[in-house]
Parts: sequence; structure tokens; C-alpha cells
Amino acid sequence: LSLHKNGGLVARSKGHRRYYAAILSGGNTASIIMRKNSEVKRFACTDFEYEEDRLYQMEFEVKGSELTLRIDGACILKTTDPDQTYVCGAAGFLIEQGTMLADGFVVNNR
Repeated sequence: LSLHKNGGLVARSKGHRRYYAAILSGGNTASIIMRKNSEVKRFACTDFEYEEDRLYQMEFEVKGSELTLRIDGACILKTTDPDQTYVCGAAGFLIEQGTMLADGFVVNNR
């Protein structure tokens, strides 16, 4: 992530403005959100200091209603969406107002 507002991984995307995302923002925050058009619901948030322009291994696991963010193998956030707003969809990256370099992308169906 480089000079960004928000950046991270998207799961169960149903289009440009409908998805779950695990994001890093401001150099000090990690969050799991759900976006549905103009509505953004923050399911979980924690302090997480990170450096711009450094590689991190990010994993966003979505299993049933459980949403988990791991960074460099450590569980940073775990939450649920009791409504299971999205049950399937595409995966990808999210970047707002900035840039991101990626060294690979893997989708597993475990």
C-alpha cells in the first residue's frame, strides 16, 4: 500500500459497490467491512500499525457468516455477519485514493 486512504482484500463481491472487505487504513487501523451500495457497515476494527511500501501477507477468510483477517499469519480480526448479506461472489483488491502493489493472489475453497 502506498499513499492510500483504504486498501485491502475483497470477498464475495457482487459488483463494484457490494462486497465484504478486509482493509488497512491510515497507517494504523485494520477493519472488516461490508459495503452495500452507499452503505458501509464496519463489523470489526482494531489498531494495527503498518508501514506503507512494505509487503504483508494478507489473508481474508470468509466461511459461512465468519469473516477473519490474518496478516503475516497472525489473526488480527475475527467477526461475523449474522445476516450473511453475501453468500458467494468474486474476490479481488480494494484501493481508495492511492496505489497498491501485489505479489500474487490466491483463492482457496476450503
